Amino acid sequence: RATWVGASSDQTFLKIDESLINSFSLQQSSLMANKNCIVLLPTQCELSKSFKCLVINKRDGNCSSFQGADQVDFSQTATCLDPLYNILWSYSDSGDSTEVSCYHVVCCETRLEVAACILSPQLSLPWTPGCQVTRCQAALHLLGVLDTLTQAQERRLTVRAHTDHAETQDKIFIWDDFSIVNRFESHGGGWGYSGHSIEAIRFMA
Repeated sequence: RATWVGASSDQTFLKIDESLINSFSLQQSSLMANKNCIVLLPTQCELSKSFKCLVINKRDGNCSSFQGADQVDFSQTATCLDPLYNILWSYSDSGDSTEVSCYHVVCCETRLEVAACILSPQLSLPWTPGCQVTRCQAALHLLGVLDTLTQAQERRLTVRAHTDHAETQDKIFIWDDFSIVNRFESHGGGWGYSGHSIEAIRFMA
């Protein structure tokens, strides 16, 4: 549904609002969240055909839908987001077998040929500040870090430095930066626009 219509020069702009989440999708999905995003995972087969995962960023409200063939299908499963380790757990009971899966955001991006032991639940440390761990777990974590650094040096792996993009400050405009244009001043707005509308444009050929 178009909620805003604008025009500039010989181009017309339409703003369309599309409802991605409704009461039906919420009833057939698992809803979970952390400090950064809100995750919606469909658990019914009918809804999983449209998307397999829907993530909403809490900061800017950006919505990302994942529905590719490489995405995990969470239909007929119970899912939850671990608040301490920031990993996703899924439980599936098909009758013949019971399967518990763990999805880690770092594990899926690792470039090692073998699974890194440092990312296993027994060795990973909580990402939430203030959580206490045992001395044995911290010692195993340090040994795993040293082993990872040794393997990285032997395989000549490099770490790409991610430079933080400086936030652009919005310019403060003054009245001298604007040009007042009176369109259809003596004939009203035209095409259903009011006389004070700035969106009305007369097209001439």
